[in-house]
Amino acid sequence: MLKMLDIINEGSYDAQGVGDKAYEKFHITTDYENLKAQAQLQKELSGKPVAKIHDTYIFLNPTSLRYFGKNVRAIADNYGNIYVAQKDGNFIHHDIAKAVGIVKSNPYYEGDEYVCFVRHGNSNNLYDLSTYWDDHIHARAIKSIRARHPNFNILSDF
Repeated sequence: MLKMLDIINEGSYDAQGVGDKAYEKFHITTDYENLKAQAQLQKELSGKPVAKIHDTYIFLNPTSLRYFGKNVRAIADNYGNIYVAQKDGNFIHHDIAKAVGIVKSNPYYEGDEYVCFVRHGNSNNLYDLSTYWDDHIHARAIKSIRARHPNFNILSDF
């Protein structure tokens, strides 16, 4: 017992608490401004990611493209939901559709299951890449997407 008291009195123990170590280990910050910025980012991204491809998160119906990378890929389903990759990566639109559960297989067939988009630079312009669809189905999907997402410029022939 005396030996343990000697060690404690010498100051050979770590004065840092368990909580402090956890903060460092998991990169949690106590800086208020940083926490405020993280909260704003999360708010603008409209919640949590719905899928992940490699190291890229996929977000459902973001209200803004402000924190997304240049020329990112996006798809939209027939209900007007837009799934946007947070950054450009080594994947194709079909990978997004598989990750969010719209399709199961066949990477080269898109049919009428989803519309492909690519963001132009850092703008709010999403260019429609799915012009080979049946005109009637495609036009209805684009109309639904535009109505649900007036904050994005959906550029298409329709």
